[in-house]
Amino acid sequence: MLGFKYKNDEHIFNEKIVNDVPFLSYPLFENTGIVNHGFSTRLGGVSKGCWTSMNISITRGDDPEDVEINKERIAGAIGETSVIALLIGAIFLILMGVIDLRIPGTYILTFVVFIVLFGGHLTSGDLGQFVVQEVCGGGLILGAFFMATDYVTSPITPKGKIIYGIICGCLLGIFRMFGASAEGCSYSIIFANMLVPLIERFTIPKPFGKGGEK
Repeated sequence: MLGFKYKNDEHIFNEKIVNDVPFLSYPLFENTGIVNHGFSTRLGGVSKGCWTSMNISITRGDDPEDVEINKERIAGAIGETSVIALLIGAIFLILMGVIDLRIPGTYILTFVVFIVLFGGHLTSGDLGQFVVQEVCGGGLILGAFFMATDYVTSPITPKGKIIYGIICGCLLGIFRMFGASAEGCSYSIIFANMLVPLIERFTIPKPFGKGGEK
């Protein structure tokens, strides 16, 4: 389908099709044997017109019945994922010092601020419920804590991690609120990864005692 690859030709994502529904999975999570996850594409759904075909957002004007069918199809293909279980795993990794809270914290916080500012008009119901739905739905929790914090592709400087998280949050907000796809977490991380060398270039702290450039 997409063919994302590392420089050594290894696939960044595994591309799967279950019950005629294509989706992407992250190899590192699959190798654990205990993390059930996946990222939807625009294929394999029942939506028509400009929402063709896997639209899982109720804020884009699509037929609500088609959206519910799409959610059932992608959930059935990937398997249900517990947000609580993901948060428990994230807390454990944070307490063990494996991951830094700067990236997932700024990622999620930036996304929440973005959808409150630019996405509140898309729902006629309770804004709080809308925010919870957007945060807990899709791959945000999984991506923020377990993908964006990857040692190889994320910044190593404290300021860089915060900037990186803000960029991921803004990109995800743009993809979800203004794009044709309800998801976008994986794409926001991929695009932000390309900016990591530039981020680190401007956030590397100066050695102690070093004066300004002359």
